[in-house]
Amino acid sequence: MRPLTLTVEGLRSFRASETIDFTGRDYLAIIGDTGAGKSSLLEAMGWALYGNTSWSGQPNQELMHDTSTATRVVLTFSVRGQTWRATRTLRRRDDRTVGAAQAELVRLEEKGDGALKEVDGVDKVRAVNDRVQELIGLNYEAFKRTVVLPQGQFAQLLVADDPRVRASILEQVWGVEGLADIKAAADETLRDIVPTASRVEQALADAPQDPAAHLTALREDVERLTSVAGSAASTTARAKDAVAAVEEASAKNTAAENARRLLLVDNSLATSANGLSAVAKELAEAEAAQATVTASAREELAAVPADDDGMSVAEVTTAQGVLARLPRLAADVDEAGSALVEARAEIDRLGNEAADADERVAAAKEQQEQHEAGRAALTTAVEEAQASVHAAEQRLGAWRSALAEQESAEASAARLQDGLAGLRSAVDAADAAAKAAHEEATRAQSAKESADREHAAIAAAAGLSVGDDCTVCHRPLPDGWSAPGDSAHDAIAAAARKAVSAEREADAALTKATATLESGEAQLESATKAVEQRTAAVGTAESALVAVLGPVDVTRSDEELLTGLREKAEVARAALTSHDAAGRELAEATQAARTAATIATANNQAAVAAEARAAAALTRARKECEEAVGLIPPALEILVQHGSPGATTQMAGLDEAAAQLTERESVLAERSAARLRLQAKLAELEKERTALDQRRCRELTEPLEGLVRKLDGERQQLERLQASLGVDGVEVPSLVGVTADSAPAVVAAFHSGTARLAEVAVTRLNESTEALIVARAVLDEVGQAIGTSGDVELVAELERRQKDAEVKAGIAQHEAEAFEARVEPIRQLREASAGLEEQRLVLEDLSAALNPGAFPKWLTMRRSHDLLLHASVLLEEMTAGRYSFAEVVSPDDPWKVIDNDSGLPRSPASLSGGETFVASLSLALGMVEMMARSGGHLESLWLDEGFGALDRGNLDSAVEALSQVAARGRMVAVISHVRAVAEQVNHVLAVTHGSRGSQARWLAPNERAALAEMDATGEPGAMAAVAGLLD
Repeated sequence: MRPLTLTVEGLRSFRASETIDFTGRDYLAIIGDTGAGKSSLLEAMGWALYGNTSWSGQPNQELMHDTSTATRVVLTFSVRGQTWRATRTLRRRDDRTVGAAQAELVRLEEKGDGALKEVDGVDKVRAVNDRVQELIGLNYEAFKRTVVLPQGQFAQLLVADDPRVRASILEQVWGVEGLADIKAAADETLRDIVPTASRVEQALADAPQDPAAHLTALREDVERLTSVAGSAASTTARAKDAVAAVEEASAKNTAAENARRLLLVDNSLATSANGLSAVAKELAEAEAAQATVTASAREELAAVPADDDGMSVAEVTTAQGVLARLPRLAADVDEAGSALVEARAEIDRLGNEAADADERVAAAKEQQEQHEAGRAALTTAVEEAQASVHAAEQRLGAWRSALAEQESAEASAARLQDGLAGLRSAVDAADAAAKAAHEEATRAQSAKESADREHAAIAAAAGLSVGDDCTVCHRPLPDGWSAPGDSAHDAIAAAARKAVSAEREADAALTKATATLESGEAQLESATKAVEQRTAAVGTAESALVAVLGPVDVTRSDEELLTGLREKAEVARAALTSHDAAGRELAEATQAARTAATIATANNQAAVAAEARAAAALTRARKECEEAVGLIPPALEILVQHGSPGATTQMAGLDEAAAQLTERESVLAERSAARLRLQAKLAELEKERTALDQRRCRELTEPLEGLVRKLDGERQQLERLQASLGVDGVEVPSLVGVTADSAPAVVAAFHSGTARLAEVAVTRLNESTEALIVARAVLDEVGQAIGTSGDVELVAELERRQKDAEVKAGIAQHEAEAFEARVEPIRQLREASAGLEEQRLVLEDLSAALNPGAFPKWLTMRRSHDLLLHASVLLEEMTAGRYSFAEVVSPDDPWKVIDNDSGLPRSPASLSGGETFVASLSLALGMVEMMARSGGHLESLWLDEGFGALDRGNLDSAVEALSQVAARGRMVAVISHVRAVAEQVNHVLAVTHGSRGSQARWLAPNERAALAEMDATGEPGAMAAVAGLLD
């Protein structure tokens, strides 16, 4: 990955939009003061590509400037010969929180005019992240350890990473992860091949080894089966012809037999026809005699008189029933009238009792109300007495509480007064200790400053000898000069730090003691005010208590002080209780009177209801009596009279009516007897007529219909026989209107036609005998040949055998044609099967070779070994042979550095800051070289900080090593506040921070020279001057 342009806006200190063009620059430096925003440029590139930063796990919240409403980063970069543009943006919401990031990644191509056009891309955060990792070949953790090395993480790969994490990152760098992809692809292809090969084997399972020979055999089967089918068809045709001849002879024989059978039938039908004629004559005579007797009986029945000359039988019966009921109905009326008189007397008696009860209730209620009116004064007296007791109890309790609070406040104030003396002593002691600690810290700091100057001289003289330029005055060192020896700088510095710490502790102790004293004094003041407030509260509570109890004797108990008020309250309650008891007795008497009145009223209402029921009963009894009289015919002249309730009902004319009813009943009975006798006789005559009808149906009608049906059947048989024989001139008589008298003549006509057809049938049967013998011989021959008897079964078997032969021939033909079409595919399948088997073996070997822990692990170990060898050479060059890297045997072994002076390995964590930087830089440059040797795509290297820890010699070596990498066409960028780096780098990007935020600009050669001169002379404000140039 090689950056081409970078645009940032609203990102941390870069408030305004800044675009930086890296095109054509291989070796560059980004310089600026601490906090100017140099590292933000590296973080911007990492965020544009991966959506992540090295600060924390919440890059969206950290990236946006506090005053910005949006953040935008656009990185254009090249990778593997393609140009891509990654864009990420953030928006601040109305509630000042930062929303989710938006991302886009597009590929760019040059148009004819040199401009770039978008070709394709993705626009979702996850999709962009995945595509970037696919393009660069590294995840974010590997990217910030190998390509962009952020501030504070430059030595992460060397010092801090767990060996397993380091191995995972190196696998990405070396492309070993691609081997896992190759293994996965091989396994996936193998999984696809296995079922395909299985399907090919299944397709070849029924294929013959020699398809051509198999096809020839199939064609021979076709010829043989076709010949068999032809022979079967010929035999079937001969058998069918013979069966037809036999069936024709059989039909002629059947015709002759049918003719003979019909002649016999005609004889039987002639006998039946003659018998039906005799039966018809006998039935006619019997029916005429029965009709004469029936007419005579009907004339006699019509002579009986009708019953419409007076009361009918129903009216007589009803009137007799009513006459029998009238005495009882009159008694019911009299009884209901007596009950009504009694009910009205009971109403009068109970009404008087209810009135008396109501008067007693009114008197009791008036007495109760008068008693209740006196309760209000007693209740008020009780409430006033109880209120006085309650008020006295409350005020007495308040007075006691006020006294207790007064005593507590006085005791608390006394305790605080006693503790102030100790607090003042503690403040004096802490003040003296703070002054002593300050004097000791001042002395120790002076000693440290003197030791610092001596230590700086020792460091500046390190490695110098007589004649070298002094690092301070830049003049040659004189003869006899020797480097000053080391001093106890570290011990003096530690003592100074300890003295300063003690001074801070003493100051803190004095501050704490002073605060404690001030707090105690404030508490005492508050306690004194509380005593005054409690004393005033005691006076107020005592005044309120005196207003209720009078003068108070403090020596008496609460019970003694409240006794008088409580006795008055008890007297008032006793008077109220006695009054309530008397009230309850009056209430009970009133309730008893109400109950008696309720019972009397209920009894009166019951009597009224009984009187209504008695009146209704009297009305119903009179109505029933009147309705009964209304059912008696008016001719009987019955009279019924009702008096007032309780009087006897009067009735007249009952005996005369009973005599008239008896006489009319006798006349009606005689007429009914005559009618019943004659009707019975007519019923018997009707039965006789029905029996004659049934006999006619049974002995004449049904037999005649049967004869006609038989003649109709014979007619149809004669017509069929005539049609089968082909004879003309035989007339068949009509059967329409055949009677018992005409039946014998019709039967004789049928017999004549049947005789003529029988003669023709017998003649033709004799003529077909010879053809029948020949056909039977053919059928017997074929039947014996196939083992089947019966003409129908024989023909069916021959047809089945013919069809089987034809089907087999057709199947053979189809199989031959189908197999002919399969010959070439079978050959191709055998070739494909062999190829799939060969491919399966190769893929299984490849998958086994790429299993985790085998070849990939060996390759990672091998590449790591080569990396450490090359990095060792660089490390020795940059440390003048002092350090190199130790070899590793296993990927799980920690990386170590060899101290060549002692020959012993050291942990990278034990190196100084400058040594760690040089070792990490050697690894980074070695990784660039290893990627170049293996055709990798590590096209740029970005280093953030670390140069400040190097002395001039190591700095020059590091810058020279980086320039050699840049000279081979790779981009190298160093980020540092050490402006000496800019002296040896052609392209310098200066980053400054001002009132408008951070700005970045490439320095011109004269600006670089001015910056280097100011840095060399130690002139302060060098970067401020650069900022002025930018402005």
